[in-house]
Amino acid sequence: LGDVSRIIVDTMPNVDGVFLQTSQGKEWQSKFDNDPKAVNGPGAVAQWVAAMESRGLETHVWGIPHGLNVQEEANRFIEAAKVPGVKSLMLDVEHGNVYYRGTADAARQLMTLLRNALGPNFHIGFILDARRNRPFNVFIDPWLPFMDSLHPMIYPKDFGKSVTDALDTGFGFLAPFGKPIIPMLQSYNAIPPADITLQGDEAFKRGAVGLSFFCLGDRHMNAPEF
Repeated sequence: LGDVSRIIVDTMPNVDGVFLQTSQGKEWQSKFDNDPKAVNGPGAVAQWVAAMESRGLETHVWGIPHGLNVQEEANRFIEAAKVPGVKSLMLDVEHGNVYYRGTADAARQLMTLLRNALGPNFHIGFILDARRNRPFNVFIDPWLPFMDSLHPMIYPKDFGKSVTDALDTGFGFLAPFGKPIIPMLQSYNAIPPADITLQGDEAFKRGAVGLSFFCLGDRHMNAPEF
């Protein structure tokens, strides 16, 4: 973890912190990732927080709700978010066999559990596909009232769009909701390094209040992308 924080500070000095994936469904992330740094419980989150704080970096946690075992899934998110020093929690709500498979009611139940446990002032962000290609009644509407910020996944190369077109689509869809937008931009899959910078510049032009890039640790991300 010290190597991770050193790489960030030495090669990406404008970065303020990390978004750390902690769980999928009711399972900790280590079940799906054999990297020794993968999170296997609150103790591992605490180690990440300490390593990041040692270099002045923040730790934000995120995970993927499945909507199949609401209480257990909520427990994982709550346990990760309650680790001292964690700044916010984000939920990645996508469509597919390894993503959200629950109902709208399950989404509301999950978010109610999280808000009751974490309180009204703890920041919760909504990671979503902002291309209008998901049913609103399950993948958008039930979650929005509980969310403090919107984190659209905007991956120009994977979406087959130019940087500007991909950003226009995401911001055009989400701006009317009136919540802060912090896009999750593409830095993987051999996207040109210049396009990484361009995504950030263009996102700020469209009113982004912050940025994240997915993802540190991917095999395609190295010195030019940093």
